[in-house]
Amino acid sequence: LPTQTLSLPAAGGATSYDVYFDTTTSPVFVTNTESTVYVASSPTNGTYYWQVRSANSSATASGSAVWPFTKTAITRPTITCPASVSTLANIF
Repeated sequence: LPTQTLSLPAAGGATSYDVYFDTTTSPVFVTNTESTVYVASSPTNGTYYWQVRSANSSATASGSAVWPFTKTAITRPTITCPASVSTLANIF
């Protein structure tokens, strides 16, 4: 499955992060991690939303803003040599 790597700066005092991820503007909780990097599965093209809430043994923060990103298909370009070029010069 295609993935998208999401990363964030470490929050002072945080020992873990609650990660929220979805295709809606109110992303759902997907995991708690000690890492500042989360690899999300995003199998289809479209807009995704994510949020991170830092946590420690005392509390969980209210969370960051909800951040969107849009995934689009990457297609290989078709490169056609102009008809006026009949031979290639040796460039080496």
